[in-house]
Amino acid sequence: MNFFRTIIQMKIKFLSSFIHQYSSEHSSQSDAYLDYLKARRFEFKAMYQARDTIDPFYNLNERNAMWYFLHSASEGYSSAQFKLGQCYLTGQLGLQSNPQKAQQWLVLAADQGHLEAKNTLLRIAITS
Repeated sequence: MNFFRTIIQMKIKFLSSFIHQYSSEHSSQSDAYLDYLKARRFEFKAMYQARDTIDPFYNLNERNAMWYFLHSASEGYSSAQFKLGQCYLTGQLGLQSNPQKAQQWLVLAADQGHLEAKNTLLRIAITS
């Protein structure tokens, strides 16, 4: 368990330092990408705290992650669109499973050439 906790902490620190460096050097380049990185950081925090039963407010990290994924996806970042599709498909990060919303986000990502989104849509089509 300590190994898993150490890995998650390292990922959080790496993403935090990368976000800080990226935002100071490339402030005008891609806000959607920066929001995606923030979402990933909150997602890792939620994963870490979900296993730590001491903190009952870990849902705040899930909500923050979803807000940043949604903001990034709304700005057209395909990886965030794919992640939202996955979250709606499987019910991750506090969302209830919703295949229609999942498909909407996956189609947006696939239209931009996101290969994982295309594969997921094919798998959905085959199983239904």
